Amino acid sequence: GAYHITATAPNHQCTVSGNGQGSATADVTNIQVACTLVRYKLSGTVSNLDGGITLAAGGASTTVSGTGTGATPFEIAGALAHGQAYTLTVATQPFGQTCTVGFKGTGSNTTADVSGAMVACAYGQFPLAADVSGLHGGGKLVLQRGSATPITVTGGGSGTDTASFGNFTHKTPYSVS
Repeated sequence: GAYHITATAPNHQCTVSGNGQGSATADVTNIQVACTLVRYKLSGTVSNLDGGITLAAGGASTTVSGTGTGATPFEIAGALAHGQAYTLTVATQPFGQTCTVGFKGTGSNTTADVSGAMVACAYGQFPLAADVSGLHGGGKLVLQRGSATPITVTGGGSGTDTASFGNFTHKTPYSVS
């Protein structure tokens, strides 16, 4: 007689392949049933993202880009397996920024889509220094940090001195004159 095999298991997706349906006229063999845990998506936002970032969880990943302000949405489809724990990670940092995972970055016993995960990005700090030589008799080196008060170094002798101007945030304009 005719047959059609289906497979169901709680919290699983199952597929039947091979001789899963037909009309039996002899022994029926070569029926394969494959089941995997139901998978859910993980979504949220990345704040202050300036460039591209790759986020990963549960063997899945996504890459999103931002303009440096506001919140950039992300979604990782199939990242979370039913009943399992998860950890959201930053797989690739954007240039000049460090991003950290916060709210809903980890979870356990996942039973549905997870939304509202948060990742925050901040610009890195870079030192700025100049080797100064030949600045004699009160010569001055001025560093301008955007609209901040200029920093002035006054020369007093011969030789080479190093002037350190502290750390600058990534993409901060400066000029030396």
